[in-house]
Amino acid sequence: MSNELTRQLVHIILFTPAFLLPVVSRWQLGLILFGLLILSLTLVPYSGWKKYLFRDQNKKYSRGAIAYFGILIILTLLFPFRAAAAGWAALSLGDGFATLFGSHLGKTKLPWNKKRTYVGSLSFFISTFIGAIIILLWLDPIKPILLEAAVAAAAGALVESLPLKIDDNLTVPLIVAGLLSLI
Repeated sequence: MSNELTRQLVHIILFTPAFLLPVVSRWQLGLILFGLLILSLTLVPYSGWKKYLFRDQNKKYSRGAIAYFGILIILTLLFPFRAAAAGWAALSLGDGFATLFGSHLGKTKLPWNKKRTYVGSLSFFISTFIGAIIILLWLDPIKPILLEAAVAAAAGALVESLPLKIDDNLTVPLIVAGLLSLI
């Protein structure tokens, strides 16, 4: 299994703690995420997992892991649970599946960003939409969720496709959670 495939599978699997949102307090979940951040900074760099979880340019720690867990902590502590959950789906599922499908199946590049493909953007939209539906139903099975899921998927896919200089692990979930906070 390639390094990037393993990294993206971890990206996707880390959606599972989002299901703790209605079970534990936001502070407890923030502490769990902080613990995962500390593990990724202290244990992973000195273990055999480093070769699977770090990009080659990350020698001592993963900047991606810091951004990933840092933004999840911010979402969990500062945003309403539904908005945080949708942002989490975009970060974990959208970004993970966009990279997997876009890099392996995507041939046609987006005209505004030659690092992204139509297949990757469509994969982002579909996986975020499905993930947002699932997590939003988990949080509240009565409330209508299709509009929220569609907004999360569309906004996340759009922001992820833009050629921004800022890490999309930060921009995508913040924009998604911010928009869903307004709905």
